[in-house]
Amino acid sequence: MNNIKLLTPTVAELSKLNGDQLALVLAHLSGENYRELSFNFGIPIGTVKSRLHRAKMKLLENRKNAECISQ
Repeated sequence: MNNIKLLTPTVAELSKLNGDQLALVLAHLSGENYRELSFNFGIPIGTVKSRLHRAKMKLLENRKNAECISQ
């Protein structure tokens, strides 16, 4: 149960992403795979992977910062 909370970003966390990252994360969370994202956004698969990775790292960093502040 705790893992699900860690994997699901909140609206507040998502609002801190830039437009490209947000669009990709939302599409990926809706079930699109890398190939579909690449086609739909008109970007190479490598770009999809790197943007999703950067978005994930930003979400994790923001979550860690929020946890430090709330303690």
